[in-house]
Amino acid sequence: MRLKSTNNIIDGIYLIQVFPKSHSHAIVLQISNNGTSFDVFDPNGQRWVNAENEYTLEVYVDGKIKNLKKSLSPKKAGLNEDGICGIWSIIISILLNGIVKEIFTEEDKELFYDFLNTDRKGAIDFIKYIKTNFFDGTKHYQSIEEVDKFLQDIRDLLREIIDKHKKNTQKKVTARRKSTRLSIEGGKKSRKSSTSTSKSRSKSRSKSRSKSRSKSRSKSRSKSLKRK
Repeated sequence: MRLKSTNNIIDGIYLIQVFPKSHSHAIVLQISNNGTSFDVFDPNGQRWVNAENEYTLEVYVDGKIKNLKKSLSPKKAGLNEDGICGIWSIIISILLNGIVKEIFTEEDKELFYDFLNTDRKGAIDFIKYIKTNFFDGTKHYQSIEEVDKFLQDIRDLLREIIDKHKKNTQKKVTARRKSTRLSIEGGKKSRKSSTSTSKSRSKSRSKSRSKSRSKSRSKSRSKSLKRK
């Protein structure tokens, strides 16, 4: 892929078709920060980006090759098991475009990627739902109205997933904090109990010694009186 930085306007979201092992595969390239950042989304996972014997994507700007990042790709493989890389690429493009249009935020993006990286089953169910309901072969998106409706529906689904994952994450954080607090309080009670037990033992030993000394002195006096 070769680009020319005419007036430095090369930032954008590029849907790219590559051909690993004689079959086609869809990925996304995002160029940002005035043509200085190049990030690849591959639904097969980070280790498959430019993997040996798979495909090679090289990006040149004004004749200079650029380093490609992989942070847009899921950390683990397995999200593309049904070979729906094209649908994944469309969904990620809508998310990234939504950030540019301020429909989504960077925090939303982080939450969505955390969902992809931590809930594999949920992510697969999500993309299968989109495939069944929007790409079943009977729907067509040709008019502006149809495309706008499709975009809004996908954005609504993304928002639903992001908000749900945010709530679940907050619940987990709250539960961990509560568990940690109970553990600390339990430790304090245990230390108090230990201190109390220690004091009780100390008092008991002190009383025992006092009684023993008292008896000893009493016996000693008794013997002394008998001698007299």
